[in-house]
Amino acid sequence: GSHMSVTISLHPLVIMNISEHWTRFRAQHGEPRQVYGALIGKQKGRNIEIMNSFELKTDVIGDETVINKDYYNKKEQQYKQVFSDLDFIGWYTTGDNPTADDIKIQRQIAAINECPIMLQLNPLSRSVDHLPLKLFESLID
Repeated sequence: GSHMSVTISLHPLVIMNISEHWTRFRAQHGEPRQVYGALIGKQKGRNIEIMNSFELKTDVIGDETVINKDYYNKKEQQYKQVFSDLDFIGWYTTGDNPTADDIKIQRQIAAINECPIMLQLNPLSRSVDHLPLKLFESLID
């Protein structure tokens, strides 16, 4: 059988938003910190267009990072008022490779969108050959 792959278009604004979010957090806290945000755009079948993003607030409960759902719901409502044709399609974070903590965040995000995509930007990469981005697609068994 054939395997149909996903086609993703990523607008530069999203990369700028993630970079600004990470840089601002680093300046505020004096050290690099992992940041999280929502990806919004359009999905038609296996074609995804990531058009914009917004920050997600997190709370640390014990040793676990938890997405603040009230903040997410408020931001989604605000975006829907302006961009009614865009939907939540996934989330972003920073780092080199997904961690066990990222998988926990993925599970939380899956409560919002059954099959969220994850975009990871490595702001510490020094590669000149390609953008330091990785994109992960959810699989449902």
